Amino acid sequence: MSELLIQRQQPKNDIAWEKLFQKYHILETISKIGCFEIDSASINQFRESRLMAKFDHYANLPEIFKNHKLSILSISRNKYIIGKFDSYLNVKYSDTVEAITVDFPKAIESIDYTNLYS
Repeated sequence: MSELLIQRQQPKNDIAWEKLFQKYHILETISKIGCFEIDSASINQFRESRLMAKFDHYANLPEIFKNHKLSILSISRNKYIIGKFDSYLNVKYSDTVEAITVDFPKAIESIDYTNLYS
């Protein structure tokens, strides 16, 4: 398969992250010091950082992150840290949990949800 065909099959984020990992030697830095800091401007060279750094679920991570057990977290408005830490918590629900009914405090006013028309 040609490289172009392989790239078409990969999501845009995966392609951009692979280029970033190569350009900035991210895996080598993580291997040496345990993490890698990257700023939005560096990410933006390949794709918009807000699209590249928001992964709500483990399944959304780019393959290079999954393959190397990496995560990315925001450390400021325009900086991120990549490292071998687990950002996702597996939640297990029990079938035996019962809902607890709680009365709404009478002193609190709220919108009458039965009287909304727009």
